[in-house]
Amino acid sequence: DAFIITDMLALELAKEFETFVYEDELIDPSNPYHPSDSAEVIAGKTFQLAKGSLTETMSGLDMAEVEGLAYAITKYGKLYIYVSEECAPLGEILADNLCSIGVQAEMRRSPLSMVVLATNQPKDSVALFLTYSLFPQELKKCAEKLRETGIPIYMICGMAKSNTPALTEHVIRIQYYEPFPKVCNVGSRMAVMYILDVIYGIVFYKDYDRHAGVVRDLEISLR
Repeated sequence: DAFIITDMLALELAKEFETFVYEDELIDPSNPYHPSDSAEVIAGKTFQLAKGSLTETMSGLDMAEVEGLAYAITKYGKLYIYVSEECAPLGEILADNLCSIGVQAEMRRSPLSMVVLATNQPKDSVALFLTYSLFPQELKKCAEKLRETGIPIYMICGMAKSNTPALTEHVIRIQYYEPFPKVCNVGSRMAVMYILDVIYGIVFYKDYDRHAGVVRDLEISLR
């Protein structure tokens, strides 16, 4: 009975905020779909899941840390990205976006190459660790090497308990929670990408004229 009451309260709260509910069904962030769901139902659930994760992420975003990371990227002009495999595609998008406006951004995906990158990262740069729920040993080794050289480290991660805060003072927590076990990561992916897009937007407009000029020159060269 207690579980039924809890589910009913959760459903009412979701309705109130218009998130994580579709046609009076509370959406499970980790396993939102059913075999009987039509394509339209899946589309509706996916939309609500994305909307809910963005709402929660934005409402709990630590803008001081977000701006601090954007300022550090602008200051140094060099960003080195270290990722867990779940966030690797998103890190590549950020790196590509930054490179397109003239910011040097490097990322590696394999464990060994990440450690090598951390060992050789120049001091006049900033490091970003990107993960949601996983924190493999190679990331810890990279962070330890970067701390030895005094390189600023920022970390974007989920709410799962881990040793991540001990590795850096600059942690941007994603307030959206997606528990294990899961067969879907729509919400966490949207949350991480949202934060990365915000950071990119701030970096771009901190030096708008120069970045806009780089984009214009690139467009001209591609014609």
